[in-house]
Amino acid sequence: MAKNKNAFCPDYTVAPGEIAQEHLDLNGWSEEEFARKCKLPLDTINGVIAGTTRVTSFIAARFERILGVRADTWLSLEQMYREGLENGIMPIGHSETPCLNTFLDEVSYSAIS
Repeated sequence: MAKNKNAFCPDYTVAPGEIAQEHLDLNGWSEEEFARKCKLPLDTINGVIAGTTRVTSFIAARFERILGVRADTWLSLEQMYREGLENGIMPIGHSETPCLNTFLDEVSYSAIS
């Protein structure tokens, strides 16, 4: 199969914790509250959100139960995130992604003004 020359290949990667944080924000939950709901240690939730703790199948199952996002989706996000890091792709919000960071700042600013 021929590669699509217009395929989307971002120069950044997104930690599953970024997605989890969006769900927390939408639901008005703190990390502490989410940890209680998931019956996981707060350090685990903090690590996933920071991108330092890997989403395991156990964590993914807990996230699915509370957030309604399938466990296999969390595991795929984790795999793509780690592969991106291994390939030298910077995470969103990292100082090496200044154009994206500027865009995100502008979107955040316009959303609240």
